[in-house]
Amino acid sequence: AVVHRALSWYNKWEDSITGDKDALDKTQKAETEDLLREEWGSDFRANEGLAAHFIQGLPKEKQAELMGARLSDNRRLSNDPEFQQWMAKMGRELYGTQVYVPSGGQSSLQNRDARRDELESWMHTPKWTKEVEAEHLQILEQEKNEQQRAQRQVA
Repeated sequence: AVVHRALSWYNKWEDSITGDKDALDKTQKAETEDLLREEWGSDFRANEGLAAHFIQGLPKEKQAELMGARLSDNRRLSNDPEFQQWMAKMGRELYGTQVYVPSGGQSSLQNRDARRDELESWMHTPKWTKEVEAEHLQILEQEKNEQQRAQRQVA
């Protein structure tokens, strides 16, 4: 009887922790999303897609392990803004032949070379802003990184 009561108490305690953890996960996920929406602005969906694309490149069993991993503060790794930013960066570096381009609040996939050409056509016009220049430099950096990777593979 004592063992039964102890097990019953333990099971209830475990259920309460799981419920608390689920609620905390949802709250932290929303906080992370809000923070990244503010930081990334109209590029939020694009960066979110790049992060997801990076994760999808992992073996299936490792995807769940990585996204379910917890940090020392019990936060899910997937709810950490810095980790999300890193995944988006890795996705951009690994799959840099394509770039996500915001268009009218939506994100569409467009060939990087076509986007680079479009941006270059804006040079010396009012369309050439610091943001456009930053995107252009990012594309040039992606091309440089790909060329270096290709040279290493040949060597």
